[in-house]
Amino acid sequence: AYDRAEAALLLLTLGAVLALGVERGLVAGLAATLALWLRRAGHPHLAVLGRVPGTEHFRNVRRHQVSTWPELLLLRPDASLTSLNIGHLRDRVLSEVAERPALRHLVLVCSAVNALEGGALLELEAMAADLAEAGIRTHLAEVKGPLQDRLDRAGLAGGLGGGRIFLSSQQAVETLAESEAALSLAA
Repeated sequence: AYDRAEAALLLLTLGAVLALGVERGLVAGLAATLALWLRRAGHPHLAVLGRVPGTEHFRNVRRHQVSTWPELLLLRPDASLTSLNIGHLRDRVLSEVAERPALRHLVLVCSAVNALEGGALLELEAMAADLAEAGIRTHLAEVKGPLQDRLDRAGLAGGLGGGRIFLSSQQAVETLAESEAALSLAA
């Protein structure tokens, strides 16, 4: 089956229709579908990214052989950010950050983010402020035009918590990780 959860919903609905009748069975199926949708909307995929060697392409570290940097973490939320899912995102980000003691820069790659609700933006700003206190700057990359316009109107042209907004993940890596490495070698 393409999606086991959807197959289970189909079987649940069929069983409910047979056991409860058409009307109640369909209501039960609809309720289960809504519950699954809320679960998925509240827990979007969050990919840790690395660069495919010899390219400017960034992919999920769990699916591809990629290069990463101890002082830089690239995370790509694969959904618009809303009050429904921002808590899950914040918890996942903080968990990933806690695993990296040398981390100095967090880049949220927004290529899959079409919208950012106001409440979610406030949560992101609070998270960026907390990370800044720990010596970690929060940056954005690959922000879509309409979202960038909204961030500009909200006064976030410079990013979150003093971070930057980069045109691409490659630009973020060149500026943050590779310049950090050059500074370390010069010291």
